[in-house]
Amino acid sequence: MRALEILGLAPGADERAIKRAYARLLKGCRPDDDPQGFQQLRDAYEAALDQARRGVADDDDEYNEDDACDDANDEHDDDSEADARRQADDPPLAKPQREPEPAPPENEPVRPAPLYEPPRTAALLDGLNEENLNARWLEARAMGERREFEEAVLTRCLWHLAPDEHALAAHAQARFEWLTPAQIVRIDESQQNRLRHVLLNPYAEQMQAALEEGHDAGYIACLRALANTPWLQSYDGQRQLQQLALTLLDAQPDWSAERFAALCRLFHWDETRGERPDLPDLWAQVIARNEDEALFAQLIAQRDAPGDDSAHRAAQMVLRVQDEDARMLAGLDYTDEDWQACGRLTDLLTLGHPALIPRFAGADIHAWQQTYHKLNEAHGPMLRSLWLIGMMMATFGWMLPAVYDGTVTPWDVVLRVLVAPVVTMVVGIFPVVLWRGLARPFSDRDAALSERLLPRFIYSPRRKRWRLFAHVIPFCVVSVVIALVCGRLTMWIFVVVTLLLAWTDLWRYPGALRRFRKKPTPKRGGRLKFVLLALLFFAIVTGARVLLGA
Repeated sequence: MRALEILGLAPGADERAIKRAYARLLKGCRPDDDPQGFQQLRDAYEAALDQARRGVADDDDEYNEDDACDDANDEHDDDSEADARRQADDPPLAKPQREPEPAPPENEPVRPAPLYEPPRTAALLDGLNEENLNARWLEARAMGERREFEEAVLTRCLWHLAPDEHALAAHAQARFEWLTPAQIVRIDESQQNRLRHVLLNPYAEQMQAALEEGHDAGYIACLRALANTPWLQSYDGQRQLQQLALTLLDAQPDWSAERFAALCRLFHWDETRGERPDLPDLWAQVIARNEDEALFAQLIAQRDAPGDDSAHRAAQMVLRVQDEDARMLAGLDYTDEDWQACGRLTDLLTLGHPALIPRFAGADIHAWQQTYHKLNEAHGPMLRSLWLIGMMMATFGWMLPAVYDGTVTPWDVVLRVLVAPVVTMVVGIFPVVLWRGLARPFSDRDAALSERLLPRFIYSPRRKRWRLFAHVIPFCVVSVVIALVCGRLTMWIFVVVTLLLAWTDLWRYPGALRRFRKKPTPKRGGRLKFVLLALLFFAIVTGARVLLGA
């Protein structure tokens, strides 16, 4: 009975009288002015209807409420002109275009024909914000236009949302439970993607700011919170969130492997086990960048850090900015494994990671190939020059007694020093070629025996000078022949000079002596070094002869 008293009705009033009384009192009680009074009036109205219906099914409530609102509209004098239909600019929610991905604002689908919007719902949308959304919704529900109001708010959030109204979209989603199993209005797939895009915009700006400031923990924390929100629990929602996370991560100029690893742990991604997001193109792009950045950091560390393994030596030879002289000096100590590592590194950068090559500014990754050719394949003339110089020194030592006795003139000495070694080398070509053919099948065993039996200054893994079968045995045979023909002094002169030149690696690179200097010096020609060594040898031999003669 108290409900009828609030409505100002006598006991036994029928449903029509209750609806008219409620409509009359509703004009003076608005939710914005008196929410408590409005709720009390609403409760009294519903209780009075229940009493009047006496067991009528609840399924007709919405229909009866619409009848009450229609009856109330009849009592408004000014509604006769204002209730004319007007065309709205909003697209209908029934037939949107289907999109596989969330459409950004610049790629919006074509909007269909306008939709009719009740005038009272349009009035409730004026001045709508996140603060009065709940009150306006209660008022629309009281007028029986709950669904129309929700659809109008959804349309506004989809198409007419101002840049500063993201809070309204968030409150509307929470109020109407959009994108969850509890939503009432129907939202197709493209509109769901669009709505998620609108709702994610403020979070995207927040995460981008965190990434730019280097605050990785804030970026991951925001993603973790979004991953647990109800409106992103669907497959499409999780996929859209993952796409946003990867896009923001890939857009950063500075890559962080730790940040990417934390993101993979959050979404349980593992490339090695095939656990990856359903974004093949974007995922492949991010994985390629992660591999490039990891390889770049590794190569920089190997190039700049001291190391004696093949990987460090290859990075130093291929990636350092240095001239040919520096490469030649460094390459004198390179083994076959080091040169093979240089080739693998060059192929890795050229074929697998070409985008990294410009980042090694000033480095020519193919220049080492010319260095390898000079040091290991083009030293035949230098080796023959070494033997020639040794024989010239031996011939001069052989002629010294005749010079002191006066039996030969200086011009005869010069002629014999220049001619005799050349004739000897020309005659010796045939046995040398024959011996080289015999020793070639034993090249692998020759290297192993040379490393085990020969002294380090003759052969070592780092500085492969002379091998046992290929060089040392012919050298010993020539030395014995010189001793038998010219004497032991001549032999020792030949042996000492030849081994000295071999130890300094001058037969491989004329500037090899520079590596024994602590500070770099201007480049000098290799011929000048030979002349100085020859003059020094002449002075030593002449002094020894003078002392022996005295």
